[in-house]
Amino acid sequence: MITLAHPGPDKPGVAQVRATVITNDGEVFNPPPIAVTFLGAAESLVISEPTASILNVDAPPDGGAETDDRDVLALSVTALDKNGKQTNVPVGLLPNPTREQRSRAVRVTIRDPDGDVVPASRYGGWDWTYDTSQERISLDFKLQINASQENALDIGEYTLELRIGGLKAERAFRVSGGPASLTLGEPEGALEPNGQFTITAAVADAEGNPVPDGTAVRWESRSVASERVVLVQLAADRATTAGNASASYLAIGPGTAVVAAQTSGDMRDAALLTIADPSAVVIAGGSDAPPAAGLSSRTPGFSTWLGGKAIAASALLDSLAGIDSISLWQYGRWLRYERSDGRIVPGSFDFTIMPGDVLSLGE
Repeated sequence: MITLAHPGPDKPGVAQVRATVITNDGEVFNPPPIAVTFLGAAESLVISEPTASILNVDAPPDGGAETDDRDVLALSVTALDKNGKQTNVPVGLLPNPTREQRSRAVRVTIRDPDGDVVPASRYGGWDWTYDTSQERISLDFKLQINASQENALDIGEYTLELRIGGLKAERAFRVSGGPASLTLGEPEGALEPNGQFTITAAVADAEGNPVPDGTAVRWESRSVASERVVLVQLAADRATTAGNASASYLAIGPGTAVVAAQTSGDMRDAALLTIADPSAVVIAGGSDAPPAAGLSSRTPGFSTWLGGKAIAASALLDSLAGIDSISLWQYGRWLRYERSDGRIVPGSFDFTIMPGDVLSLGE
């Protein structure tokens, strides 16, 4: 091995190092050149964009999880030289500094939405580390909220200010509250036997903003007074990302089912889903006949559905004149779909009618 000593260049950049080796026998070798990068002194700091908000209180483990990082904000801090090239962050410390040394090397200020300084006692937990294999090329910075429920930080936009040496950088971040609402969106996919669909829950804080990532969500599904439909959960998010969590299901058989989602604080929403054959209803009188033509009787009282396909009670009621409700006795209880002045009567719900079902039509 041959070692060459040479002073570095007077400005940052990449230098090509070439060498010619002549042996005692007079043989000449020209090994491939190597590139050597010379870093410039740090002239500015850059703090990465937060990927999520941070919870406004010290978060206990939620939903039985072993850890809960909703109250931790993780960022990366890098330094640039005068040419805009990434260089070492000037912490001025040897590898593996103590916590006290780290707290002196990096100074932290948090400002609330009004621009006032937040006392360190309300967040307190912050620290940084660097990867010595990268020669302190960047810092991993973590801020943790330790406020109690009674002393929770206000929801809103905050500013993190970091000072390292003579350099300063700022980054805005959001402090969010716990769940104040949960809303299920419309299912996407095929609501039919053997069809797959996905439904998404949006979880927001008291100001309608997404809750911090990692907020636990629990899912459940069941049939409604019917054993004809079974929902098999294929996948489910157990925690939010950007305020959302989704679950995917496979529907086996037709019928009416419920999918529900719940998060902490008793925030809950449920969707009533009708799993039916999407093809046109086959009824007596031909494919162009209205659905009501598939009934044995279209007057108040009992009537049998003679259509060759399943149909939703709502679709059948749309084609009936002078009828306000459709009921079906199934598995020991009445299923009822009723409308008044064009609106669904509370307590009633849409359900699936199968060929041969005996219905009760009401005025």
